[in-house]
Amino acid sequence: PKPQSFRIKFSLWKKISLQTTTDSVPVKNIIIHKEYNPRTYENDIALIQLEELANVKECLHPNPAVRPVCVPWSPLQFPPNYTCTISGWGRNKQGDSVNILRWANVSLIPNCESYYKNRYHKGMMCA
Repeated sequence: PKPQSFRIKFSLWKKISLQTTTDSVPVKNIIIHKEYNPRTYENDIALIQLEELANVKECLHPNPAVRPVCVPWSPLQFPPNYTCTISGWGRNKQGDSVNILRWANVSLIPNCESYYKNRYHKGMMCA
């Protein structure tokens, strides 16, 4: 993908209207995992480098709604039954797209293979 075609929006929770806490930053570079599989979603992660903003020391304005996340490097960090917070726009129970960011606390499930058969792949978490 062409990085200049994208902007990252931080603290956006309504897709159809801007909020005062939303920062929009241009993208400088995108590195997609070399083993990403769009059919199975294996390795669906990318690194996104942001452009430096002119006349601004930080890459974002101070914002209590935005903070860095830690990327887990060990499956031992998230044992079975560990509670995680997930978020996304996705779809509701009726299959319709939603315009307001949703979130939920979910517990990780052991033995994903028995629930998801061939949709579960090494490195995925199951909730």
